[in-house]
Amino acid sequence: MNLASLTINWHQISYRVSGFDRLNLVSDIANAIPQDDACQIARLDFEADGVQARGWLIIRVRQQQGFTTIQDRLRAVRVS
Repeated sequence: MNLASLTINWHQISYRVSGFDRLNLVSDIANAIPQDDACQIARLDFEADGVQARGWLIIRVRQQQGFTTIQDRLRAVRVS
């Protein structure tokens, strides 16, 4: 099995995230993503300087409609 066969039916979206550097910020963002076979976190990468946190979140879903739910859940995460 090659990598192309693993991702051929997935839709991908990237989020650039920035907010106040606080305890559990990255954990809260990761937990906002559904943990099931229809959704994957492809990249979760953050840097923080004690004040500001910045990062990338790339998500893959099998059905594009899943992005609406994910966006709503991500908006609910406190970043300030």
